[in-house]
Order: sequence, then structure tokens, then C-alpha cells
Amino acid sequence: MKEKEIFDKILARLQAADTPKAQPSAEDKREIGGQIKQLRAALKLTPNQCARALGVAVQTLYRWESSQPPRPTTFLKFEHLLTEMGKARPTEAGPPVAAPAAPAKSPINSVWETRAYRDLDDILEREKEAKAVYLLKSRAPFLAGQESQTRDQMVAIIQSHLDQQREFNFYFFCTDLPNDALESYKTFRSYLDALAAPGGVANHVHGWCLTPEHAFKVGVGDSYIGWVIIEYQANRDKSRFPRDLDVLVELPVAELKDRSSNVHDTQVTRYYWFELPNQRATPTWKLWKPLIEKNMQEDEIK
Repeated sequence: MKEKEIFDKILARLQAADTPKAQPSAEDKREIGGQIKQLRAALKLTPNQCARALGVAVQTLYRWESSQPPRPTTFLKFEHLLTEMGKARPTEAGPPVAAPAAPAKSPINSVWETRAYRDLDDILEREKEAKAVYLLKSRAPFLAGQESQTRDQMVAIIQSHLDQQREFNFYFFCTDLPNDALESYKTFRSYLDALAAPGGVANHVHGWCLTPEHAFKVGVGDSYIGWVIIEYQANRDKSRFPRDLDVLVELPVAELKDRSSNVHDTQVTRYYWFELPNQRATPTWKLWKPLIEKNMQEDEIK
């Protein structure tokens, strides 16, 4: 598909330019803008139609097509547009289709498009069908690092995968500043090392510190929000888990006992996980995973 090839080329250039050390020239920006205009033309959309489909002002689109290209995360709006137009187009030579509704502006905004939230029991059930689980945090502690039933259940999940000879790993990521997330991961590692569980459970738990640049780009930054990304086994129960991937945002909640309670003095007593819609989960992880894999090339947390 010609449009997809153009999209991939533009995204690669935007990602290469979206680093602190990168200094794209004015000529580079004009070339990217020209490619964006080429993509719109390939989609057979007028500037007004394209801007409306992307959920931006037409003046913004004109800037993108001239000398001010968008950030990679913003440019992913075009991937949603390509998907929707591909579904609606009857044949390659068919007539132009009406512009689809605009996608969410960011993964965080997508939370409010979800149809349901997931509780801890549901997350643990999903991990039983996973091949890899990525847990991203900034400040809030990892539940595995607390002495609780959850920690034991996570260990049991790993052991179950090993017993079935299935590929599986837990990958923990947090910022390198002193915080509850980092300390809770170290506590979990110490527990596993002391446990010496059969089958090498500890060998399937890994942790890395995110660079400040990557932490911001993968949605943790300096906040109590966390993320859980679940990549599923190919031989999972697809009637229960039809998607290959789930991306969920974790929100810690302090339950107030009465109206006079001060939320700043109240401990977090519950966590909720909100599932991103499929049209946002896949492109979000497509953008984040290369950043995560760069951190995985560094030394693990000791």
C-alpha cells in the first residue's frame, strides 16, 4: 500500500529527529513537510477533509506540510486514518471515502474512551496467558515488592509458565531517582533470590531504570500513573483474550473513610487498570517498545 510506505518513512524520520541531540535542519523539516503533503494527496483528501479527520485545525496541518512537522506521537493520528480508510475503501480504484472521526489526542486521553476498567484479579488472569508483561512506573511502588498475596500469585504465575514450558518474563521499569517504585522492585528481587524457587523463577524477572528522556516519552515521567503492557501467548485461549496485546494505564486510588478525610494523609488502598482501545493500544506500544528495548541494553537493576 503506497500510503503505508509513505507513513512509515515519515514516522522513521520524525522518531530520529525527536531526541535531545538531534538538530534537524530547516531543509529536513521542509522535506518531511513535503512527505506529509504527499501522504495526504495519496489519501485523496483535501486539506480541510484531512484536518477534520485528524481532529486538528487546518492551519495546523498547513504548518506540518510546510516547515513545522509534528511530534511522532501526534503523527500517529495518520495511522488511525490509514486503518479506517483502508476498511472503508471497497477497492483500490474505488472512490474517495468520507473522512473518519478523529482519534484520541494521546494515550492518556484514550483512557476516557475505554468501555471498562480491570481489577487486580483480572490482570493476574491475563498474565497467566501472557508471554511477556511490562510494568512501567515512576513513583508508585510495584505490588510485587510488597509482602502480600499478590507477590505470591505473581511467583506462582511464573512457575506455572515454567511447568508448561512456555516462554514468559516479567519486565519492570522505573525511573532511577530514589522512589518507592525502585525500592519495591529491589525488595522483590531480594525476595526471589532468597526464595531460591524451583525452576529458576528469579531468572524470569528483570528490571531496568528508564532514562529521564525515555520515562517521559513512555508516559510515566514524574507521576503516580503506571502502565501494564501484556503480550499474549500465540496458543492462548482466544475466546477470552482475542487480542495479541493489551495496554492498560494504572491509577492508584486513595479511598476516603469519610468526608472529613484529607486525601494527602490517606494511603492508597486500591488500584484500577483502564484498558486502551485497540486502535490506540497497538500504535502506542509500537512507538514505546523501541524506547523500552534501548533501556534493556543497559545493566539491570541490582
